[in-house]
Amino acid sequence: MSASIDPVGDATRGDDQVVVPFRRRVHNHDGLLTIDARPPRPIGSARGRWAFSLGERADGLPRGVWVHITDTDPDHWALVAPLPYVHRVLRQPDAPARFRTVYLLGTTPAADHAIDCTRGEVMSGRWAVRLDVALSADPPVVRAVARAILALGEQPSPEVRG
Repeated sequence: MSASIDPVGDATRGDDQVVVPFRRRVHNHDGLLTIDARPPRPIGSARGRWAFSLGERADGLPRGVWVHITDTDPDHWALVAPLPYVHRVLRQPDAPARFRTVYLLGTTPAADHAIDCTRGEVMSGRWAVRLDVALSADPPVVRAVARAILALGEQPSPEVRG
């Protein structure tokens, strides 16, 4: 796969390597934002190829969930859904020997107007209504976004505080 990249900013030197910030080319194709390389974080799915991006600062792409467009170039992906910020994941006692997972989600990096959602609300997409975010009702899109949220909640990340 050959990705088109545009250098952005100055090169910085790490311990053993030179790190050059870059941005993949983003296009507007029939009203969809598209790119010509796979977003960096794959989402497991039995149907289609999905991935997500954490945003411009993290990986040079708009933040959201991307789907592989199968009827075009093999390296062509489209942005199909927003991805909320996962500010905190809490495990709360629910019953004897059972816990309930609560996700604190927001539309901005600051947790000022964040909401708490159960796993069921994440899986169903109800979080989007509560955050006033447009989310497709298409089940594969809702499932892909839910998987990305759950993946963010399970991984140690600067975005999530436990």
